Amino acid sequence: MLDVIWELIAAHVVAPGLSAHMSTALPFLHLTEHGRKCLEHDEYLPYNPDGYLERLSTRVLELDDTVRLYVTESVQAFRHNLPLSSAVTLGAASEQVFLIASDALAAALPPAAQGSYRKKTSGKPIKKHFEEFMKRLPNVVDQLPGNVQDNLETDWNGIFNLIRNSRNDAGHPARPHVDMDEAAAGLQLFLGHCERAMLLAASLGNQGGS
Repeated sequence: MLDVIWELIAAHVVAPGLSAHMSTALPFLHLTEHGRKCLEHDEYLPYNPDGYLERLSTRVLELDDTVRLYVTESVQAFRHNLPLSSAVTLGAASEQVFLIASDALAAALPPAAQGSYRKKTSGKPIKKHFEEFMKRLPNVVDQLPGNVQDNLETDWNGIFNLIRNSRNDAGHPARPHVDMDEAAAGLQLFLGHCERAMLLAASLGNQGGS
């Protein structure tokens, strides 16, 4: 319990004392302004890596091992107050999610279109790959379940923005300014984006190139 308390202090979620102005010493603790925002917006999970990964595993039952590896690293970096490292590894996880969905989309296309899609995306910068993905996604939307169709464009723009937190348009490492609030927001958004992206990949996989 003491270890957890010190981790929350290091993450600026709680601080010693009854308040910022009263009895500013241990063993008393109070929520910081940042900590209050976390609770108001239900953003406490990134401070609990096991809880975050458990929720992700519940929402995505067959989570890709590479995605899990990068997300675990992202949450651990966040817990140690390293927002840039958290954003970079979350971007890598988001990119893997996108590649899984892209492969499923390619397999679901008619045979004549599969080769063209793969030629235009293989080895290309992530922005170009994403643009080709979004061009072809409308062609299969009508074949998708309603829960996958909902907010489809918003979800994929969200995934791409998470990727761009770590890479520029050419696919090279970027050096963005990321603070703890932005890193926390990224981790929260990833839960929903990843869940719906994997539902899309599974739905496309069931179509089998028809």
